Amino acid sequence: MKGILFCLFSIVLLCSLRCRPEKENPKPYAPYDQRDQFVGVYSVQHDSGYIYIMRIEEMDSGGTKYLVVNNFANLFPRILANYNGIEIPLNFFNIGFNFGTKDKYNRTWDVGGGYDDTTTTAKENTLVGNQIVLYYRLQNMPWWSAEGVPYHYAFHKHIATKIY
Repeated sequence: MKGILFCLFSIVLLCSLRCRPEKENPKPYAPYDQRDQFVGVYSVQHDSGYIYIMRIEEMDSGGTKYLVVNNFANLFPRILANYNGIEIPLNFFNIGFNFGTKDKYNRTWDVGGGYDDTTTTAKENTLVGNQIVLYYRLQNMPWWSAEGVPYHYAFHKHIATKIY
């Protein structure tokens, strides 16, 4: 009798385990949009010691999202940083490569960001707390002669501290 009860109990147990509805696969998380952590007003110390104000805002234009950097390097009224489809660390600030960008004096530049200064241990272009060490390349090679200005090719480092 114990054997029959054990067999019936086993059959009921197996049926109850097999008849459970399958769990739905969890939906994948939406990619985290890290741009909002950069939005704000920054007090920026230029590599020469001069301090200026820079503002970072978000902009959506035709489905493409940008960070708009106003007064970048105290030279460029507006730089657009496009983060769409780019896999980057969550706190990495990258202005990208802005070829043919006009400065506030109407001179043309190639502005490139996302570099790392390997001569220091600082994490450049990375938001740490409320500070970003901006490290970027600035050059005017294709335009200097036509615009009658001195040739310039250099890397610059500015320290941006978010004030609000």
